Amino acid sequence: MNHLYDVKAPAKINIFLHVIGRRLDGYHMLQTVFRLIDLHDNLSFNLRNDGTISFEMTSNNIPNEYNLVIKAAKLLKMHVKSNKGAHIFLEKNIPIGGGLGGGSSNAASTLIALNKLWSAGLNRQELMKLASCLGADVPFFIFGDNAFASGIGNILHRIDLPLKYYLIMQPGISINTKDIFSDSILKRDTRRVTMCQFMDSPSYLFGKNDLEDVVFVRYPDICNTVVFFKQHGFAFKMSGSGSCFFIEYDNISQSILALNKIGNIINKVCGSFRPAKFFFTGSYVGLDEHPLKYWVTK
Repeated sequence: MNHLYDVKAPAKINIFLHVIGRRLDGYHMLQTVFRLIDLHDNLSFNLRNDGTISFEMTSNNIPNEYNLVIKAAKLLKMHVKSNKGAHIFLEKNIPIGGGLGGGSSNAASTLIALNKLWSAGLNRQELMKLASCLGADVPFFIFGDNAFASGIGNILHRIDLPLKYYLIMQPGISINTKDIFSDSILKRDTRRVTMCQFMDSPSYLFGKNDLEDVVFVRYPDICNTVVFFKQHGFAFKMSGSGSCFFIEYDNISQSILALNKIGNIINKVCGSFRPAKFFFTGSYVGLDEHPLKYWVTK
């Protein structure tokens, strides 16, 4: 029997992100549309019969106390009272602190893969409930589909999105989500919208990201870079709490042409202003569903 699983943990973007209030317990009330994209981290899981959970990764090793992969594995092991273990290898491609949900996606793929590897037998709702202990975005990656989300991001409704391609700009900055949400200048009173309103409007043009203003004040270089590209016809939108920004295109040819145009613009820049340190890794297609959706029973 093969006890080695190789799985993908896809990134997400927030087509819009509205902060509509704050609960007494400090959690923020949100509305957003989560879209999966084909930028992904890779994880492999090898069964260990000694009950030990071991971990390694290609680079940027994360301390165990902050490592959501290890936290997810230990949480599932404790929940199902398994005497099995696993060796987990993580190859990072999604930028850390980029607002693309890399850590949350890794945690979700870990829960899904180990649930199967250990024959734990938890269904989707049980895994999502467990995932909520790890972070507000983690249940979405177990949900299996693109979603219109409300509450604290935990109330999810499946949504059909058209085929689109996304050019991702990744400034060389890692942003702490808690710092952005706790900032005193964050407005928390955006008017509620409905899923029908979103579906009646071109997705990329709908709404805004309420966290952008906070990031622009805290990180002037990011603000200057986004303004610079807007002046040249590229209206980037921020995903999550940053630092990554994206533009949506109808097909891959448009996105590649845009990437080439951006390269030419940067090469022609003169004077004192230069865009902040950033990089583009290419164009990513929006996914219809999570690659591990059918690893979980309803």
